[in-house]
Amino acid sequence: AESNFGSRAKQGGPSKSAGRDSCRMAAFLSLERLRSIVSDSLGKHMYSNAAFFADKLVAMSHGDPDDVYRLAQAYYYTKQHRRALHLLRAHGLAASSVRACYLAARCLLEARSYDECLQLVARGVALAESDPHACASPGTSHGSDGRVSSLAALYLLAGKCHDAQEHRSLAAKAYAQAACQDVFCFEAVDALVGRRMLSQEQQHGLLAQLLARVPTTDEWLSLYYRARLDESEALRLLPDVAAAGMGG
Repeated sequence: AESNFGSRAKQGGPSKSAGRDSCRMAAFLSLERLRSIVSDSLGKHMYSNAAFFADKLVAMSHGDPDDVYRLAQAYYYTKQHRRALHLLRAHGLAASSVRACYLAARCLLEARSYDECLQLVARGVALAESDPHACASPGTSHGSDGRVSSLAALYLLAGKCHDAQEHRSLAAKAYAQAACQDVFCFEAVDALVGRRMLSQEQQHGLLAQLLARVPTTDEWLSLYYRARLDESEALRLLPDVAAAGMGG
């Protein structure tokens, strides 16, 4: 009888272990499915849907940083900027990574808390400068890997803050830093030219820096910037720009 009892006990051990493993796997698959739903909802602009499931995801994953970031994104897209900021700060993420710093700073910009935004941008820049993947080396551009430099995005955000405060010279400097950091940060160039922030000499200087950084595979971008930043070239290049479909 003792032998039979012992045999049953040994058989029960692996069975319970297998059951626990099965539960853990089911929980993991459930989390992954929710993450896919949140990502898909964001991609389909179903932001309230994303916020609902991301909130449940954060609870189920016990505050996994990636899940917290997903929820903060959903709050941002639903214009709950203060809520997104509070969430990032409550989980200690607002100043811990480049992407979280950037998102928190965008929330502050939308809330018109410009000085706080600039402080967080400075923190993000410090983090980005210590990350070799966040900033481009001299003579290179981030756009070649299909992404815009995080450092360029932070400088662009700083420009918008200074712009909102009507600090025109500081805004121009930040926009120029963004453009030079990554030539695919078109928004910075557009702000400088569209708002006439640079003198003709400054435009020529910026153009020289941009042309030195545009990848050889993207000569069309060089053509566009030459037409946009050099008024003497604009009329001559107009047919080429139109032919390339770059009339914007």
